[in-house]
Amino acid sequence: MIIVKLQGGLGNQMFQYAIGRKLSMLNKTTLKLDLSFLLDRTTRENFEFREYDLDIFALEPYFATYQDIKNFVTTQGKGIKTQVYKYLVNPFLSQKYIKENSFSFNSNILSLTGNLYLDGYWQSPLYFEDIKAEIKKDFRYISANLPEQGEHLLTLIKANQSVCLHVRRGDFVYNTTNSKVHGFVGLDYIQTAMERMTNIISSPIFIVFSDDINWCLENIKTAHSIIFVSRDYLQQKVNYNRKLELSNTHYLMQSCKHFVISNSTFSWWAAWLSNHDNKIVIYPKKWFNDSSINTSDLMPSEWIQIP
Repeated sequence: MIIVKLQGGLGNQMFQYAIGRKLSMLNKTTLKLDLSFLLDRTTRENFEFREYDLDIFALEPYFATYQDIKNFVTTQGKGIKTQVYKYLVNPFLSQKYIKENSFSFNSNILSLTGNLYLDGYWQSPLYFEDIKAEIKKDFRYISANLPEQGEHLLTLIKANQSVCLHVRRGDFVYNTTNSKVHGFVGLDYIQTAMERMTNIISSPIFIVFSDDINWCLENIKTAHSIIFVSRDYLQQKVNYNRKLELSNTHYLMQSCKHFVISNSTFSWWAAWLSNHDNKIVIYPKKWFNDSSINTSDLMPSEWIQIP
């Protein structure tokens, strides 16, 4: 059995699923997802609560039970169900608890056998590059279900040199913890990346996706065609559905032919999943505020870095 602890937003959960999928295939065993950290709502200072988001895809996952998890770990403090604790390896258990200790790719992980519990972010395609077809199949959207305006946008995206421009602000600006760790990439990066893209492809149409679309409208300027994707493109005006907006956003992003991504795994996955031949992907050199963190294993070699 392989159990993966899910944490963070959609992009993080996708990386965690992908390494679990790879190890389950290598070991010819079942993959189970541990949702207990996501479900826990214990108050934590400056903590951004997340939900299980892999259900926007046509997956049929198994979920780890309390007993499954207990077989791998012991706990401190409040107990295993709340998951406000530090995991401890139990030397008397045959199962292996694996805690990620570096952001970089660790090839030794793929040599592990037996029953495993994975706790980390595992943000490198090197963990699953050789099962790319399976991962892309797993991450098929249940349904696009776009409103009329979204369908028109999809047609435009497919017919033109569309460039997904993702601007992540939100918690990277307003949450003190996340702004210290990640931070907003800044307008200079956005403008430089757009200029670089226009030097590579002809007649681009920039499709701007953001959690702060009003900021984008006020600040992003270009002589080229540009569309700012408001909520009207993503779902009907009544009966707001967060999951539907999430799914439609990612689907439209992935449908673009080229990409300018933020320091965000959400747009990283949209670019990686794109099947467009000869896609151009531009990413920021500053992925974290801490420049000592080596992110080279996160980026495919053909992607273009902008300072």
